[in-house]
This record gives sequence, structure tokens and C-alpha cells, in this order.
Amino acid sequence: MLKYTRSSEDSRGLHIVFGEPITPANFLAACNAAIDLAKIECSTQTAVAIVFEAKGVEVQVTETDSAEVQLALWERKLAKYRDPNQVYETGSDDTFWYSKVIRDSERFNVLVYDADGDRRPEREDSFADQVLSVAFADQAVLRVRDREVSNYIEHPGSGKTGTFAAKYDQHAERNGQTFTVLGTVDPATYDAEECGTMYCIRFADGAEIEAWPEEVETAIVARSPVDCLCQSGHNPT
Repeated sequence: MLKYTRSSEDSRGLHIVFGEPITPANFLAACNAAIDLAKIECSTQTAVAIVFEAKGVEVQVTETDSAEVQLALWERKLAKYRDPNQVYETGSDDTFWYSKVIRDSERFNVLVYDADGDRRPEREDSFADQVLSVAFADQAVLRVRDREVSNYIEHPGSGKTGTFAAKYDQHAERNGQTFTVLGTVDPATYDAEECGTMYCIRFADGAEIEAWPEEVETAIVARSPVDCLCQSGHNPT
């Protein structure tokens, strides 16, 4: 049985908060728990409704309600629900993942959901700038799609970070931005002998591109301990 705590009581009923997010997978269990509580409350006082929140939608039940009926009603409301603070939403037709940008005071929070409608906080972020938050929301969905349809090749430099320096006009707007090396591009997909090793990299805003060797030198080129000491201002002698 799902655990919950009593939150408050008002004209709508007794509000409870469950110890875990309510999803389609556990909605029936949550609803039955609320109905059972309504029966207990009804036996000690005037009939009272139990109110809880599921994915931003308020659910109100009494001791005579059916969890199955409430599930159907909740799913219908969920399909029409839009957070009043929501400023943007996007999704992927390939994976059915989607993301939203929610305004919270001076911040714009990017929320990411998988195909089951569950939050994926490991892919989320918060921004002070709305434009950046929208760009990240777009990339959050694209990253999911890209990872599922294509793979990069692991490389000793994977995970290393550097400062981007565009070789051509393409991606020049990224000059000076920090990136992380994901791996190398499959050499079978381009003229590796002519171009050299191409790298898959990710920027801080989530954008992923294929980069020329010269563009990722700050992450890939190994520096000797002497170089590091010299750059830090120490005399190695």
C-alpha cells in the first residue's frame, strides 16, 4: 500500500500527499488508498472527500467512488491539462518522449518525460534565460532520439572536456563554449583518411555535433606535466 501524509483540509476535502509520484502504473493503488481513508473518515465524522495530486491534476474521491472510474476521469483530465506556468512544450515522434518549459519565479525549468509519461530528472535543467531553456528542451528530446538511432564509438578521450574552436564558419557561434567528448564518429560514414578522426561532442546546453579534430584539441591533445606547470605560472626547474 502506498504511504501518504495528511496535508491540509479545506472546502474541497482532506488533502493528502503520497510519498512517491503518482503515475498510470500506481494510480489505482493511490486511488484505493484514498477511498479507504474516505471510508475511515466517514465512519467518524460527516462524509469527507479525499484530495490528492497526480501529475499536476487534482483528484477528489469519496468513500463510494470507484478507482477504475477515477482512473478514466484522471486520464481524460491529464490529456487536457496544461500548467498555467508552462511556456513551451515539444516532443519526439520517434520515441514519444517530450519536454516542457515551466516558469518558476525568475527561472525556466525544463522537465523531461519518457514514453510512459514518467519524469526523467537526470535529463533536466534550469535556466535564467527563456531562450536557452527552450533550446535545451528541444535538444533534450533530440538527444534521446539520437541515442536510440545512432551510436558513437568509445574513445580514450570520451568524457574529457575542452573549449570549442570552430575550424570553419559552421558552428562558429559555439567558439569558446565548453564541451564534453562523447566518442568518435564511425569512420565508415565519412572519408576518415582525408578528414582525420571526427568526434561526437556535447555542449553544456545539450546540443550534440560532429567536430573536426582541430576543434577538439583542447580536450584530446595530451599535455605533459611540464606544460601544465608552465601554464600555471610555476617554474618546473
